[in-house]
Amino acid sequence: MSKAQRDKGKRGEREVVAIMKEWGFAEARRARQSDGAVDPDVAGCEPLWLEVKRRKSIAACRFMDQSVSDAKAGTLPVVVMREDNGEWIVCVRVADCPAFVAALAERSCES
Repeated sequence: MSKAQRDKGKRGEREVVAIMKEWGFAEARRARQSDGAVDPDVAGCEPLWLEVKRRKSIAACRFMDQSVSDAKAGTLPVVVMREDNGEWIVCVRVADCPAFVAALAERSCES
């Protein structure tokens, strides 16, 4: 991995640390870098294990672009996807996470 790629990754991790601190994870910090099996990319956000990926192109972003453009006013764009024989994952824009969590919490309270 080139220095430029490492630096880009570090910048992405610092951006996520700032977001997590805004969300109340005061202990959020870049973790020591290893093979990934020891520490997450951003630590101090337990019980979350945060891996940060900052790439030139991520296919899931095109799916989110479609969800955003197709979403009706007052709805929250969410992408649910899985690879063949894989697990379902959810993609939500960071800015929409509080509303997404609130919508889930509201539904669970109704049960």
